[in-house]
Amino acid sequence: MPLPINSVQLPGEPPGRAGCPQPAAEVERIVASPPTPRRAEDTEPYQTPCFMAPIRSLETVEAFHEPPNGTRASVPATLQGHLTLTCSRDFAGRSYLSQQSFNAPFHISKPYWDGHALSVQVINPTAGLFAGDRLQSAVTVENGATLRITNPSATRVYTMPDGRGEVLQTFRVASGATLVFVPSMLVPQRGSCLHQRTQLVVEPDGELIYVDSLAPGRVASGEVFAFRELSIATELFEGNRWNACERFRLAPGQGAGLQIAGGGFRHGYYACCYIVTSRLDSRHGCWEALSALHTDDAWVGVSRLAVRGWSVRLLCRDSHHLRRTVRSMLAILEAPIPALPGLGRFLP
Repeated sequence: MPLPINSVQLPGEPPGRAGCPQPAAEVERIVASPPTPRRAEDTEPYQTPCFMAPIRSLETVEAFHEPPNGTRASVPATLQGHLTLTCSRDFAGRSYLSQQSFNAPFHISKPYWDGHALSVQVINPTAGLFAGDRLQSAVTVENGATLRITNPSATRVYTMPDGRGEVLQTFRVASGATLVFVPSMLVPQRGSCLHQRTQLVVEPDGELIYVDSLAPGRVASGEVFAFRELSIATELFEGNRWNACERFRLAPGQGAGLQIAGGGFRHGYYACCYIVTSRLDSRHGCWEALSALHTDDAWVGVSRLAVRGWSVRLLCRDSHHLRRTVRSMLAILEAPIPALPGLGRFLP
């Protein structure tokens, strides 16, 4: 018959700390003859683990809830985040992440392979971007691999009296590879400043679907083009040849111009899409279907790129029409581009 198990306080252990469960038959012998301490931790004060030690060389700030002379906490002044992903193809023809590295505020979901493409959601668990934050990402898709990247929530740029946030992105698509990048929209709030630079390098016979969306601000709070500055630069290369280059800077005083260009929209929502593929030509029926998406609430324009591919621009009355038009555009492209079917389940 197994002996009953009891948990007792052994002599020599720190007060309030229970010892390991002992057989009842052994309790009296153990209590009568106090054993020597099993380890130094049984008699010495607990040591603070190295990962719990206060972080040095960081700016010390006083939290808003602390009293004037209260305890001060050491916190990082800014976030310097990085994300590095490499997608490869295995011997069975499946795409997988052969390399991944990231730190706060980046986090990625568990990759999902659906038989056609590897889907990864990039998540920012922090509130958003503040002055001094710098986010760098580098994504590489190797020959034969197919990668889809989305994120479930908007990227918010918060009010900053001075300074700016920075986003630096580099995407490389090898020959025979496919990358689909459809993040949620960027929302710059009142008084915010953001500089974003994106470099897209697609090798011949590589395939890219890239969508970048912009909101005029927190419209529900009455903020429409109230940010301090927004500078966005996007460079697209076909190998080592320029294919497209887009640069614009928005500041207070230029917001009214956007409203006029929006055909009387009180607040225009904008999206730019690059479609680089060898599966389509100018006679394909998808271009007529895309042109049919143009309405009074959603303006749609399509133009041919310098070397290969197309650019699609959207200007919509509100976020609802922008999301609906982007989804419709991707649905039209599903038939000729195998990486797109099933993408809708990952879009907000």
